[in-house]
Amino acid sequence: MNAPSENERLMQLDRNIDVTSQLLQEQKSRLALGRSSSQMLLAT
Repeated sequence: MNAPSENERLMQLDRNIDVTSQLLQEQKSRLALGRSSSQMLLAT
């Protein structure tokens, strides 16, 4: 039985969390960009 150690599992979780928060940040900035560009369209 070659189960991953607790440390390895935690490191894997950390990586997953990093990737997820990175994706969330990208989506947030994309939303903000979309919002500001649509406001500019409405303003003209």
